[in-house]
Amino acid sequence: MRTGVLIGFALLLTLLVAVPAAAEPVFSPSIDPLDPTEDDNVTISLGIQGLDDILNVTVSLEYFGKTRGPFDAMPAGQDHAYEAGYLPNAGIKALFNITYNETNTTKHITTSFPFTVSPSPTIVVEMTTDPVNPTNKDEAEFIVSVDGVDKVISGTLEILKDGRVKDTYLLNITGLVGDVVADMLSPGKYTARFTMVIEKEGETRERVHEETFNILEEEEEKTIPIDVVLLFTLMGLVIIVGFVGSFIFEKWGVPDVFSLIFLGIIIGKSGYALLETDLLDLLEDVAPLFAAIAMLIILFDGGLNLNLGMVIKESSRASIMAIFTFLITMVALGAFAAVVFFDMQILPGLMLGAALGGTSGAIVIPTVMKIKTKESTKILLSLESTITDVMCIVMAVAIAEILAPSAESLGAAGAVQSIIGAFAIGVFVGLVGGIFWLRIMPKLEKMPYGFMLTLAFAIVLYAFAQFAGGSGPVAALALGLVLANGPEVGRMFRYRERTKISNSMKQFHSEITFFVKSFFFVYTGLLFINPAWQIWAYGIALTVIILLVRWACISLTMKDRERQDRMLMWVLGPRGLSAAVLATLPVTYGFANKDILTGSQVELFQSISLIVIITTVLFTTVMIPVGRKRWTPERMALIEAKAAERKARREEKKVEKAIEAAIRDKEDDDRKELERQRKEADAKLSDVEKRKEKVKERIEELEKRKAELEKDLIEEDKRAEELRKTEEEKAEDVEGSAPQEKAEPEKEAAPDPEPTEEPAPDKEAPETGTPEGSSAEAVAPEEKPEEEDAPPEEEPAEEDADPKEKPAEKRTDEAPSEEPKPKRSRRKRRKKGK
Repeated sequence: MRTGVLIGFALLLTLLVAVPAAAEPVFSPSIDPLDPTEDDNVTISLGIQGLDDILNVTVSLEYFGKTRGPFDAMPAGQDHAYEAGYLPNAGIKALFNITYNETNTTKHITTSFPFTVSPSPTIVVEMTTDPVNPTNKDEAEFIVSVDGVDKVISGTLEILKDGRVKDTYLLNITGLVGDVVADMLSPGKYTARFTMVIEKEGETRERVHEETFNILEEEEEKTIPIDVVLLFTLMGLVIIVGFVGSFIFEKWGVPDVFSLIFLGIIIGKSGYALLETDLLDLLEDVAPLFAAIAMLIILFDGGLNLNLGMVIKESSRASIMAIFTFLITMVALGAFAAVVFFDMQILPGLMLGAALGGTSGAIVIPTVMKIKTKESTKILLSLESTITDVMCIVMAVAIAEILAPSAESLGAAGAVQSIIGAFAIGVFVGLVGGIFWLRIMPKLEKMPYGFMLTLAFAIVLYAFAQFAGGSGPVAALALGLVLANGPEVGRMFRYRERTKISNSMKQFHSEITFFVKSFFFVYTGLLFINPAWQIWAYGIALTVIILLVRWACISLTMKDRERQDRMLMWVLGPRGLSAAVLATLPVTYGFANKDILTGSQVELFQSISLIVIITTVLFTTVMIPVGRKRWTPERMALIEAKAAERKARREEKKVEKAIEAAIRDKEDDDRKELERQRKEADAKLSDVEKRKEKVKERIEELEKRKAELEKDLIEEDKRAEELRKTEEEKAEDVEGSAPQEKAEPEKEAAPDPEPTEEPAPDKEAPETGTPEGSSAEAVAPEEKPEEEDAPPEEEPAEEDADPKEKPAEKRTDEAPSEEPKPKRSRRKRRKKGK
């Protein structure tokens, strides 16, 4: 046995060693010529080994932040080659996508091949600027000249800053020279990218040339040129539009958010460009600061309008809904974006999903406070937007650090710790600061600028929370919550003076909130740049995913809420300025320079984020007035009643079906029971029949036995009769042969035997109970005295007796000394035989 096991193990080991593992495919990319220049017609080849059933090979070329292709690579022997033609002077990355068939399954493999195209020694491109050192006050003219070609057909100029295309111009072509006048640029470092279609030796080629230049800041004037009259007019217009929007909201329920954003779009680059480009660039640079101020003011105002008891009651449910909705939305958006936008790279997609995964507290809180709905619903939506704002920032930054790690990178493991720490520190700082400020509030109410000091304290607390690693918006919300519920908090800490923020302070802060909120939404519109219709389609698709995921999550986590509350929660899910700020992370972390995303994908990242903001805000703006008419308590009660009626009908039908099923089951059970009883009765009847047959067989056997016994009795009677006759004959013979005188004394001495009907033979004496033996025994003792009294002369007579009588006397003496048995009649013997 052990020998067989060892042999089997050795064979298995031999097979494992002999059968090689599946080899990985080997790719051998190459170019022809090996060191191409702009004058060379480049051929890109890919040698493939290890893949047999290749369906298709495509090639894409990436350079200058753009992608060309994909193009089909034609088979050429063992290689797949693509005639790339004349490529520009640049570092180029060739991406091969191989489609092959393996076990009836289509699979894809992607590999890349970087190479560099050197400048043509015969084509010379030079760029000059006029003036030579332009400043921010100059309209710079860019002049590009080409030497070594036959003709310049057309050309474009793209001006880039920080990897983003700011402006695009068409070149005015004159012979071999092209020129263009650009708008005034702000100071900084720029890149001029010329794309020209040239003709040389009868062939048309594309020539791309890049040069960097600097816009200097003019020493005499270091301020941005601003049209004060226009700016003041626009500021007043913003406040008027905000006021009118607030009035419309109170009257018809149409939120003022979209009207303010639309005003910003009209003022900005996508509209009439009423503001200077430098001013817009400056506003883009201060976006994080402006977003922080708006979040501080708006969330502090939201906390002033919340009830502490309801916040504690709804905090757990708000946290569950916020976390669940954010995570599912982030994954759904990330998967869609990775497949559609980022060439199957999941992390950039997840970063976009994190930036757009949460609602905007700056939009939700002011809007929900004006809606007539339950207090618990207001608090739940306010807490959800605050939680998701923090989660958006932390998760998006964590993913950016994973893609482009820095010295202070959080990494994947620190993301969760950062989120928990941000909430914990923010809540702690806000609560402690609020409890401390409650002691000072009674004195501040009597001072003329007390609320301004309170607002300054909120700003300091916000900054301290951010410095301590917490969330400043959460700290501002917690501070406002404590100040608004001063009596309850003071009762907990046994304050003598239990005061809360006064109505005048609330009114003053609401005015500040209105001012900041109006400019905040207008600023959001200023950042928008109208993209192509394909990008609009992508953004609308992401909005649809957001709405579907939000409805599903609310339906799962808020089943016990009324229908109108769930509908309001679904509608109030707009994205805001925090998403727009987070959309700039690829530029901040330099994704284009680190080959994480291309330049076009970075622009796509920002454009899609702004489209999602616009579409979600528009959805909220349209649905709230519709909901105010359709989601009234009376209408929702009617809808709930109809739904309950439909549910009752469904339940009734289920009950009827259950009853019918129970009846069918009962009938089946009864039928099965009757069948079982019938089978048992048949089995019992079969047993009775078998027993009856056995009884019949037994009776037949007994009848046979009876017949045999009767036959035996008849034979026995015959034998007894024969024996009796034989004995009678013997007795007659003895009587005839014995002397007379001797026979007489014997007759007198022998007692008279009892009369018997049928004397039994000697052999059957014990069974039949014949009295022969017993009579012999009874006679023997009585003969002895007669023999003693007998005269002596009679003794010889006995000796002369017939010798035939001796055996009979001997048999009588040898009979067993038992008591005489009574004779049995023939009837008794028959019963015994039976």
